[in-house]
Amino acid sequence: SSAACSAFMTTCLFSCGQICRPLTGSSAESEDLRQVLADAASQAPDPQARLVAVCTAYCQYAQEEPGRYRALTAVRGQASHQGWDGRPLPGAPAFAVLLDAVTQALAAAGSSADPFLAASTLWASLHGLVTLGASRPAFPWPPLADMIASIAGQLPRAPA
Repeated sequence: SSAACSAFMTTCLFSCGQICRPLTGSSAESEDLRQVLADAASQAPDPQARLVAVCTAYCQYAQEEPGRYRALTAVRGQASHQGWDGRPLPGAPAFAVLLDAVTQALAAAGSSADPFLAASTLWASLHGLVTLGASRPAFPWPPLADMIASIAGQLPRAPA
């Protein structure tokens, strides 16, 4: 049927090389990632640990759910692009969790850095870790946990 074909095409669109749960095209994928990040944040004892936990959960989600991750991050997310129906941008709920963790970590560090700028930069960095790690597996990457700790540790020194 065309519905089954559509679900198959959406699932396999990015050739992730493994069987992925079907993508619905709804906000369900975005909610999955948001929940994973929120769960990680809720288990951390302090703002810096919360930030590291959210970053780690983000990267783990991308590695464990590559098709869903790509659907959230590779979709044109511009409200002005033709055919955009006004839904929240893919990944926006997950970004809100990251922004909250960044805001709390900056406040705890006494930083006057702009939380949105810092969270946006961090998001781009995490995306780079995930996509470069997947596309360049032969590169001698340091352990992911060490790279996350390095990036998150630099956050309080972000520009104001």
